[in-house]
Amino acid sequence: MANSESRLGRRYLIDTHIIDAADAASERLWELHDGGWIQLCRSDAMDTELLDRADERHRELLLNRSAEIVEVLGVGVVGHSRVGHMVVGSDEESKDWDELWELMWPNADRSSTSRTNRTRIRDAMHVLTAARYAYDGFVTKDRGVLAASSAVRARFGLWVVSPFDLLPHLERLIGRWDQRRFEDDR
Repeated sequence: MANSESRLGRRYLIDTHIIDAADAASERLWELHDGGWIQLCRSDAMDTELLDRADERHRELLLNRSAEIVEVLGVGVVGHSRVGHMVVGSDEESKDWDELWELMWPNADRSSTSRTNRTRIRDAMHVLTAARYAYDGFVTKDRGVLAASSAVRARFGLWVVSPFDLLPHLERLIGRWDQRRFEDDR
């Protein structure tokens, strides 16, 4: 089954650290993706983050892994987006960016050049991209991003979820899918 399809019809944008996460839940998500049950995708910000990795061998390994999944182009952010891997946003999307930033990091200074702030900007890029294209969820283990889950869901309709919380939901859907197939075969 091609990566652009999934039996469950579910698409999830993943945070950069999910690309090589070694925990059981993340590994199971990759198994479900590879088995055609779900589609895991990346925003254009993922490779921007991966290009910042100091270890060249590890960076190349992760870039090769990310190249295996669909890249979704988000709204460009100066200093964070790569030319040819972004779209120009509308005035409405600029307002969405402002709202999302306040939901995720109230009172944080976007103009700061700190490493923490750079990570926050790119996390917001991932989330806004997932919301822009109506993905079924944004998968992350980042506690700061997960803390804003309820507010992001209320405003943007996007489920921000950890692999640990997503997996039981997917296993139930697979069980229902299998049950329907069994009943259809009878």
